[in-house]
Amino acid sequence: MDAKKEKAHYEHHHNGPEHPGYLQYLSKIIEPVTAFLFPQSTALDYGCGPGPALDFLLKDYGVTCDNYDPFFFKDGIARKSYDFIFATECFEHFHHPEKEVRKMLDLLKIGGLLCIMTVFHQGIDTMEKWYYAKDLTHVAFYSHQTMKWISHHYHIDILYQDQKSICVFQKN
Repeated sequence: MDAKKEKAHYEHHHNGPEHPGYLQYLSKIIEPVTAFLFPQSTALDYGCGPGPALDFLLKDYGVTCDNYDPFFFKDGIARKSYDFIFATECFEHFHHPEKEVRKMLDLLKIGGLLCIMTVFHQGIDTMEKWYYAKDLTHVAFYSHQTMKWISHHYHIDILYQDQKSICVFQKN
């Protein structure tokens, strides 16, 4: 899919702060890190899409959140480092995951948290029927093993991982 069609696809998503169902869904990425959220900390919503909602949710914690998206907020990276980087429902869209992960880790402070939300696949033999793989904008897929590999390869610790879609790393 070319970039113009990909952007048009994202413009039809209902994932802004005006959609309560999406806010509830997105709050799942905040729950495992609430103990680390403190006023005056900084966050980056990496791949926020056209209607950034994480910014809206983090205000309740006194966290300042910048919004970055290659289609909608290209100039959203306002700082040289962040306490938190949230990458919700965007890892599966990365054509060059290595480049994107390195960019995020370069922006993350030592001790900072990289919070990822992407549906984990359950094995190569399930890919053909898996709804997530049928979305043409999804070009990369991850599993629990992939998260372990990322942890080892980038020397970052896994602080939390659920069974479906969330992994939180801490930069050493």
